[in-house]
Amino acid sequence: MKFRLKIIHWVIINQLVFISLLILLSFVSLRNFNEIDRTVSGIQRLSSQVLALEKELMASVLDEESYQKKFQVLKDPDFERLYLKARDHSEKLIVKLSELLRGETEKRLLARISDFHLKYSKLVSGESESKENEKEKHLDSKVEVLVRDITKNLELLIEESELNIRKKIDQIGELTIRFHKLSLVLLIVVLTIGLILSIYIYLQLKPPIRKLIKSTRAVAEGDFTYRVEIGKENELGELALSFNNMCNRLQELDKLKADFLANMSHAFKTPLTTVQEAARLLLDGAAGEISEQQRRLVEIIESDNRNLVTMINEVLQVSRIETQMSEINCRSFDFSVLVKDSLNRFNLLAEKRNIRIIKDFDEQIPAFVGDYDKLSQVVDNLLENAIKYTEEAGRIIVTLRTVRLGSNNFPVPRRFTLKKGVNYLGFEVFNTGKPIEKSELIYIFEKFYQGKQKPRIKGSRGSGLGLYIVKYFVERHNGVIWAEGLKRKGTAFRVLLPFNFEETS
Repeated sequence: MKFRLKIIHWVIINQLVFISLLILLSFVSLRNFNEIDRTVSGIQRLSSQVLALEKELMASVLDEESYQKKFQVLKDPDFERLYLKARDHSEKLIVKLSELLRGETEKRLLARISDFHLKYSKLVSGESESKENEKEKHLDSKVEVLVRDITKNLELLIEESELNIRKKIDQIGELTIRFHKLSLVLLIVVLTIGLILSIYIYLQLKPPIRKLIKSTRAVAEGDFTYRVEIGKENELGELALSFNNMCNRLQELDKLKADFLANMSHAFKTPLTTVQEAARLLLDGAAGEISEQQRRLVEIIESDNRNLVTMINEVLQVSRIETQMSEINCRSFDFSVLVKDSLNRFNLLAEKRNIRIIKDFDEQIPAFVGDYDKLSQVVDNLLENAIKYTEEAGRIIVTLRTVRLGSNNFPVPRRFTLKKGVNYLGFEVFNTGKPIEKSELIYIFEKFYQGKQKPRIKGSRGSGLGLYIVKYFVERHNGVIWAEGLKRKGTAFRVLLPFNFEETS
């Protein structure tokens, strides 16, 4: 069985690698710190010992000279013993220093000091045996010269030792800087490896997650046929499988609902049409004169029945849309005439509510190619909604424009890119009154959605399918429709369509 890494495994591997690299960095840093500490301690210990011995040698040589002079003057054996003791001590110090010194210059200076000290010792020994005054004076001057040479070279040796200490301290500083640079490089390497691992995990997770996001959006828009193919045997693969199972179930339920609505609509349509015709015959007096009270009751029956027939027709139309049985039959026509015909159908309803309809058309509107009946339904629906939601004595402005790339006579949304050399038709229905809330704008074109606003005409609330059908017909013509709530002014529904539907298909 092939083992597949799950997301948790990738996360654990990433963390383990990162932690291991940090431990390695800490180990290297600690080792370098210990090395620097040992070096510094060794230099301090050795340097302190060397300087102490050199200064002690200086004091011992000066003691030799002092005891030698006192013995020379007083001839006291005690001073002779002290001189000999100081001489032996100086020789021991020279031997110790020869073992500790590492620098060539220091060794050379110590060799001179040792040579001068040996000559000094021999000269003093010879002086003690001499009895002649002239020889004593000559020896004294030689002794002073040798002592001066010894002390001078000792001073040079001390200076050289101090200089070497400073050089070693500088070397330690350079070593520390190199260590800091190495630590920085290692840290960058660790962080880079961690970043690369994180990016790799991200790149492994990004495509399937984007597919899931795209699929959830499609399902949210009502497309239950969408399926996710991830091809990974991990948590995301399990999620995709569960998502596909959910879509299958939703598709089944949606089909059951659509079939039920279509069957019920067909079952109700015939009797409702019969009731509609019967009510009209009664109103026309086919069964004899009726009283005013009876007429009002029949008018109520006829009005509500008409609304029911409209709703059933919308349900049947949605059913045809979802089964892809709604075809677009294109022909050339004058869109301004289509809008005027629609306005004539709604003028009476607008006049009853004292609503003024204002036309704002371009003088020359080119011939439009599209499905006349379906676009007529689009215009009718938008005008009917505008009248329903406009207050008494309000205004409706119907705008018709020829729109081109670069023209500013019609607002175009950013998501719709105008093509160069293509003419578009801009159609807008604006009504005064309370604007649609911004939070509702993304839902108003969904199936069965009914806004929070109540229509101004009593009993005229629809099925929530009208704008869904309108959007479908507009998009079938390669167009776009959107709504905008204008603060303290009203609501505008805008449609943008290419004049020649077939050219942009």
